[in-house]
Amino acid sequence: MQTHEPPAPPTSRAPPEANGPTDGDGHAAASAETAALRAELADCRRRLALLTNLSSTIVYIFDVERRAAEWVSRDVRRELGYTPEELADMGAAVVPFIIHSDDLAVVNARLA
Repeated sequence: MQTHEPPAPPTSRAPPEANGPTDGDGHAAASAETAALRAELADCRRRLALLTNLSSTIVYIFDVERRAAEWVSRDVRRELGYTPEELADMGAAVVPFIIHSDDLAVVNARLA
């Protein structure tokens, strides 16, 4: 679980040759399109970090399949009294405490 920085992009599990041309060491050669997408993702991550660091909003990204926190904003300590790590360690049990009661039924159905 990460804190203070938005989640890293998913990594490819395909063999390097499945990702396009390779260099002499067998590594996938980065295309201009891949470089542009990585730059755009880095910019989005920078903006998300800026927004979450400047606001009192709690951002909690939860991986439903793994039942684990992907990322928790640092303001959770000020707003709820827990460190990001403590909140992440609670797993799915934290959902009723951080989801508005009007939305809880939808979230619980998704977790089922």
